[in-house]
Amino acid sequence: MAQAKEKASELIEKYCKILYGEERYVNLYKPKQCALLAVDEIIDALDKSLITADIEWFKQVKNEIEKL
Repeated sequence: MAQAKEKASELIEKYCKILYGEERYVNLYKPKQCALLAVDEIIDALDKSLITADIEWFKQVKNEIEKL
């Protein structure tokens, strides 16, 4: 599995491309919010299925997104 920091950057880049048509953009507020929302949804779904190892990894991804 990719490192949490790599996954966080990947998610931000994907949302930049969707929102702005390019992989990097000066204002990362909206891409970060989208990525955080997506990760929160994944964590909620995993929590309901009791897959704790994956939950911890996605929490690390969320932490890395917040640092960007």
